[in-house]
Amino acid sequence: MDKSVAAWFRGQVDLLGHNLKRLTKYTSIPKGASEALMDAVYQCNRASAIMQGEEKKEEVVLHNDDGFGCFTAGHRIQMVWAGLLRPIQSIIPGDEVQGWDMKKNSGQVSVVKRVILSKTNKVYEIKLLLNGITTKIECTPKQRFLKLYKNKSGGLFTEAQHLRKDNLLFHRCNTEYGNYTVDSITKKEKDAVVYGLEMEVGNNRNFFVEDILVHNLKV
Repeated sequence: MDKSVAAWFRGQVDLLGHNLKRLTKYTSIPKGASEALMDAVYQCNRASAIMQGEEKKEEVVLHNDDGFGCFTAGHRIQMVWAGLLRPIQSIIPGDEVQGWDMKKNSGQVSVVKRVILSKTNKVYEIKLLLNGITTKIECTPKQRFLKLYKNKSGGLFTEAQHLRKDNLLFHRCNTEYGNYTVDSITKKEKDAVVYGLEMEVGNNRNFFVEDILVHNLKV
């Protein structure tokens, strides 16, 4: 498709998104309907990006030896728009995901710079507990999670391989639900394709996976 046509299409999509946001803010629309509409706009934006040649760029790194943290397919990423959740394998560069400003202790927008597709033969299975509900995470050993201090505020981004039972991990809505508690950690020999997200320079380069705050680069 001609780039000028694709640019026009994207402009129309942006206008639609703006109007939908106003609609959901000032009128009473069922939550399910609102999420479906915003999801449609999200998909249109992705289609427009592909038409303009902004396809997902992937880099294959055998065994993930570069220390970049990754997750197996299916883990859900918290998007900025309308609280949408997207599987990590569907994220593309330019997507806006929910991040966290560590200095202001509040939410922020993190922009995806690069999506990395890797292969590994070792993953860590982490089982987390929150209000009686178990969440299972599969990631590479060097994926970093915000582990909270027990006796003071704040925390430290810690690699999966260094987490221990009963560690507390930061939850996106911790003021309402509390934080995750590590129930068990299992090292598994497993051939798997894993996905990692690198954020644009200028923000904290973090994002939420299954409502858990994570960071991919060494800090």
